[in-house]
Amino acid sequence: MFAPNLKLESMQALGIEVCVAGQPLHIYSIYKPPQEKLILSEVHKIMSSTVPTIAASDWNCKHPAWNSMSANTQGRRLFDDAESRGYSSGPEAPTRYPAVQHQMPDVLDICFHRGPHCEPYQEVLLDELTSDHLPVLLVLDQRPTQTILAPPPPASSWHPQPPAGGYHHCLTTSPSSWAKSAGSGSCGSATVTPLSKPKPTIKSELRDQQNQEWERRLDSAADDWTSIHRLCRQLSNAQPPVRLLTHSDGTLRYRAEDRAGIFAECLERQFQPNPVLRPDHTAEVDEFLLKMKADPLPPPDEGHLPIFFSPG
Repeated sequence: MFAPNLKLESMQALGIEVCVAGQPLHIYSIYKPPQEKLILSEVHKIMSSTVPTIAASDWNCKHPAWNSMSANTQGRRLFDDAESRGYSSGPEAPTRYPAVQHQMPDVLDICFHRGPHCEPYQEVLLDELTSDHLPVLLVLDQRPTQTILAPPPPASSWHPQPPAGGYHHCLTTSPSSWAKSAGSGSCGSATVTPLSKPKPTIKSELRDQQNQEWERRLDSAADDWTSIHRLCRQLSNAQPPVRLLTHSDGTLRYRAEDRAGIFAECLERQFQPNPVLRPDHTAEVDEFLLKMKADPLPPPDEGHLPIFFSPG
């Protein structure tokens, strides 16, 4: 069924309402023209606080938070609003590959979602469509976003209570007699205590080392967006964008095999000698050079033109 009809001025929206896991979900296709100023109140109408909503398509809003190459005014306003109201955005890979060579690929087709019961993730489909915008596949994961934590494992007591007089017996006897006393049951659990004590200490040191490493990585990001974007890339382990090449027929190619073939053809053209228009042209040039070498050199004073000096 169709989602509620919204009267918007700064953008166009077409939505439907579907039922997922017994709950309604609004899905909107958005298009905001580049010249229009984004009205945040219209975004609030779309991103309902009561019904889970997904709004995706060409927003024409750029910001490094969703891996755009640059940021524009509308992108900053949308980012601030998403941060304050808890929207999530994606994808990370570029979705637009312009045909103009001096323009870089960028992320324009983004998806904002709020409150879905499943965790959505986006995949940019690489194909050879005539459009410079790549299709984006939004997948709703079957796993819920809120999972029930498993119960904690039972705690182990690292200081068991020995029998009366057990510690005194183990401290007064030599280490070589521990096996005999353990076999007789005289100091039982007291012999396990010295071997078990290092385990919580090692766990604590490993935990401290992990926390220090995490803090060091976070401190490596400065206040500029470049370092923050680099840190997000490292944490998400995102694949680098595919750099497209233009085929001889004018179409854009994204597959590795096609791009390798285009690159090989370019190298072959560069290293191929240019054909000669007239076969006798080379002979004429050689004859002219030989004649110049055979002619005697003129005297130093002949052929020099007088030198005139112009006033001031």
